[in-house]
Amino acid sequence: MRNHFDPPMSVRAIRAGCAVLLICTLYACGGGGSSAPTAPPTVTASALYTISGAVTGLDAGATVGLSNNGADQISVSGNGGFTFPTKMSSGFGYSVVVSAQPSRQICNVSNGSGVVGSTSVSNIAVTCSDNLPAETPTARAGDANAVSLYLDGGRPLNTGSYSPNGIYASVLVCSPGGAQCAIIDHVLVDTGSIGLRLYASAINGANPNLLAAMPQTSTSAGTVTGDCTAFGTGTTWGGVRNADLHWGGANYTGETANDIPIQVISDTDPRLSTIPSSCSNQGVPMATVQSLDANGIIGVGLRAQDCGPACASYAYASYYQCDGTGCNPVMMPVSQQIPNPVSAMAGDNNGDMIVIPGLPTGGASTASGLLVLGIGTRSNNLFDSGSVVLGANQSNQFSASFNGNTLPNSFIDSGSSVNFLASSGKVPLTICGSHPNFICPGSSITLTANNTGTQGTSGSANVLIVDAQQSFTNQPGFSAVPGLSYALTGPVAEMDLGASFFYGRVISTLIENQVATGMAVVGPAFGYTP
Repeated sequence: MRNHFDPPMSVRAIRAGCAVLLICTLYACGGGGSSAPTAPPTVTASALYTISGAVTGLDAGATVGLSNNGADQISVSGNGGFTFPTKMSSGFGYSVVVSAQPSRQICNVSNGSGVVGSTSVSNIAVTCSDNLPAETPTARAGDANAVSLYLDGGRPLNTGSYSPNGIYASVLVCSPGGAQCAIIDHVLVDTGSIGLRLYASAINGANPNLLAAMPQTSTSAGTVTGDCTAFGTGTTWGGVRNADLHWGGANYTGETANDIPIQVISDTDPRLSTIPSSCSNQGVPMATVQSLDANGIIGVGLRAQDCGPACASYAYASYYQCDGTGCNPVMMPVSQQIPNPVSAMAGDNNGDMIVIPGLPTGGASTASGLLVLGIGTRSNNLFDSGSVVLGANQSNQFSASFNGNTLPNSFIDSGSSVNFLASSGKVPLTICGSHPNFICPGSSITLTANNTGTQGTSGSANVLIVDAQQSFTNQPGFSAVPGLSYALTGPVAEMDLGASFFYGRVISTLIENQVATGMAVVGPAFGYTP
C-alpha cells in the first residue's frame, strides 16, 4: 500500500490489489472545502431576486444536480424550468454549475455566472446530451443486468475524508435463502481484483442479525476459514462466509449469485481476531472502513476465482485454517474459493462493462454510471465494434509503449482512482511541488499509449493527464476528476490506467475462458473505446 502525506492537503493513495483510492481530507484542497462566497454584509430593505433557467435534452427518467455558489443545491428531473430556492440581493454574484451529471449523459451550463442586477436572473441554460460513442451498450438504469454506479467521494460514510474517482455500487446481501438481508452501500467496484469483500461493521450496521445468519466455511471440525487478500497498498483479513448477492434491476431484483463465499473483513469471530504474521507481512492491514473509504470491495476482474488452481494444490498465505489457538495456511479447493460474483451468476456471466459518461473540463462534484453485466449476452450489452481488444496474460496484464517507455506489466483497473504513469520519458511529467508524486504538467496534455496484448491483439489509447495542483485548487472537493495522475519514479515496468481513464469510455472485462461476440479472443481480455 502506498501512503503519501503532504500538508496542507493530506493525500493517501490506496492501491488495493490493483484497487486504488485517492483519499483527501475534507479540510484540504486549497484550504477550503466549500466554494461558497463569504457571507455578505447586512443590508436593509434590499430587494431579493430569483435565480432560474431551463434544462433541455435530459433523458426521460434522468436527474441532473445543479448548485449555485456551491451551497444552494437542487435536483432537476425532466426537461423544463428550474428555480433555486435561495433568492439573492442586487450586486451579489451567482455561479451555477452541474453538481451531479445524469447517467450516460453530460450537461453543460450557459449563462451560468454573473452579478445580480435589478431583476431576477432567468436565462441560465442547461443543455444535456449523450456523451458516448453511438455503438455502446444500450443498457439503462433499471435493466436487469445494469448496476447503478456513483462517484460521490464516499462522503456519506462520514470517515472525515473523501475519495476522488472512487467508483461505488450498492448491493443487497442476504443469508443463503434470504432469511436475513441488508443493503450495503458504497462498495468499491474493482476490475483489478476478484470477489465480494465486506466489512463486518458495515454488515452489522445495516442488519445486526445478518452476520450470524451467514454460515462460515470450515476445513475441519472446530475451525473456521480465514482469508488474506493482498492488494497493492495493503491487505484485508477476515473470515469466509456464504451469502446470496442481489444486484442490478429495480430494487436489486435483476441478477443473483446464490450461496457464494465472500470475505468478511475484520470478522467478529474470536478465532479470527489475530492476523497471522504471514498475512500482515504482505502489507498494512486495511481493517476498517476508514482505511479504504468504502464499505467493501466487489472485485469483478478477469478471473473466475480469487486464487484459482494454485491455492488448490499448495498452501499459500491466502486461505487459512483457524482454530482459536492460531491460523495456518491451508489448501483450498477451487469450488470453495471466493468467486468473481459475475462468473457465479446463472446468466450474463462472461464479463462486464463499466460505462461512465465524459465530464466537463475539470470534472464534477459527483458523477454516475453503470456496471453492465454480461458482454453480448443481451441486446442491451453488445460489444462496441469500434473498441480496442487486448488479450491479457496470466498476470492479467498487457504491454504498453507510452511516452518512450516500454511497460510490459500494464493493466486497466477501476479500483485505482488515478492513472499511475512513469514520470520519465520523451515528455517529462513534472511532479507537483505542493503535492508530491502527483503529476502537474502545467496544463492538460494527452499522450498516446500503444498497447499490445496476447492472442495477436493491439490498439492505442489516448491518456489525458491534468494538472493535479490546478484541479485541487480550482475544483476543491470534486469527486470526479478525469485525467488525475500519479507519478511512478525509478525503474518502471507498468502503466496502471485507473478510474480517471474511464470517463467517456466503455471499459469491458472478459473473464478467463469466456468468449463474447465481437471480441474475437478467449478471456482474459480487456476492451475499451479509444
